[in-house]
Amino acid sequence: MERKQTRFAFVYENLRRQILSGQREYGSKLPSARQLCQLYGVGIRTIKTVLMRLREEGLIHTEERKRAVVVYRVPFREQKHTALQTIAGQRDAILEIYRSMEALMPDLLTFSCQFTDIINLDHYDDILRWARRPNLTSNGWKIPARFFHDILKSSGNPFFCDVHSALELHGETSFLTEYLTETGLFPQEKEKEEFNRILDAVRSGNTYAIQNSFRAHYHSIANSVACCMQHLAVQYPQEPMDPRRYFSWNTSYGIHQHYQRIARNLAERINFGTYAYRSYLPSERALAEEYGVSVHTVRRALSILNNLGFVKTQNGRGTQVLTLDLSASIKNTNHSRLLLHLNALQFMALIVRPIALSAFDGTRQSLQKAFSQPQGISLADLTSHVVDNVPLYPLKVILQKIDHIFYGGIYLYRRNSPFPDAPNELAVRIFSCLEKDDRQGFAHLLFETYCGILTNLRNLLVDNGVPEAERVITPNLW
Repeated sequence: MERKQTRFAFVYENLRRQILSGQREYGSKLPSARQLCQLYGVGIRTIKTVLMRLREEGLIHTEERKRAVVVYRVPFREQKHTALQTIAGQRDAILEIYRSMEALMPDLLTFSCQFTDIINLDHYDDILRWARRPNLTSNGWKIPARFFHDILKSSGNPFFCDVHSALELHGETSFLTEYLTETGLFPQEKEKEEFNRILDAVRSGNTYAIQNSFRAHYHSIANSVACCMQHLAVQYPQEPMDPRRYFSWNTSYGIHQHYQRIARNLAERINFGTYAYRSYLPSERALAEEYGVSVHTVRRALSILNNLGFVKTQNGRGTQVLTLDLSASIKNTNHSRLLLHLNALQFMALIVRPIALSAFDGTRQSLQKAFSQPQGISLADLTSHVVDNVPLYPLKVILQKIDHIFYGGIYLYRRNSPFPDAPNELAVRIFSCLEKDDRQGFAHLLFETYCGILTNLRNLLVDNGVPEAERVITPNLW
């Protein structure tokens, strides 16, 4: 089994590669430690350890309260060659990044625009000046990137900016954008023309025009990158990196600890009747052996379930299953955590359509093998089939991560409370789409299902004392 790359290793190798290839030039400053934390989705301790290692290798110079400076100088003749050779070795993985951006970003940006007052965005004046310049300056790519970030930020959903930053980071946007402009593969006149079209569409407020302008932009970039990678493959004929070893999205929202996963799993067993009302859970030692953790970790998991009202632990007797008091459960849960799960659900509703379209053929075959006739199928099982058949690895990672965060919150409620009441009806409609080869209907059905769950769950939270949930809007079909 391939060993999973640690967050430290990923950040260290990524920054080191950028410096050695010349993408981070001699004398340039790295982002601040806080900015690096946000960019890579890791803690300050990880960033400090990475910077210390790079300093020990003589690649950067650091001073207290100042940004690190690159002190490694790539020989001038080798600088561009080294950078291009590095990109060529990652060509398949990088192209998948841009195809993933083409699939996801138009819908996320279009949805975010309904919350955007464009003239009040932080970088609106910058984008206007940039669009009027006769020639792009060095690092000109940063201005439109910041403008898109402002639009996504206005949605109030932290995952939008997170995934945008992750895709740009792994797509080597800073280097490739300038290289495409220099080589004429994506002329600056064309880039500015597309951005002016985007600005006009956003100002008009016409949803279809906005979406089409973003789609055209990302489609052009993806095609330009594809041409670039073909040229590099000829110039540097080497075996490309496996895309599965390249992309990583490290969401830093603290829901992956062992004790939280155990709490979620036990709550699901209670919801599904594995542990009946007034029955007792296995002993702490038995649970520790089952999950392969310490007794202390099990006690932390049981503490969560006690606070949420799922169980009651009694000294000398064990842990007894109770009838869940939903209001008390929500009251005892941090509101920011509840909103995070709701944001994950909103994100899922927006990305599930393009992902379902890309995975339709494989999903159709796997579902028909698994289910010979329409029957009850859980949304989790259906999503699992879609994930298994997503052709682009970055899309697969993003869907898995956001689905994990979303389901991480479901243990806070009786599982069937925010879900549709008729899973059999859902299964019949799904099989109807599969039999008719109706990929658009299949994608729309998943979108409709997640939107329905979002609406029900949001109303559930609002009715139980979480008024902030009202701000998480259910997407409309455009």
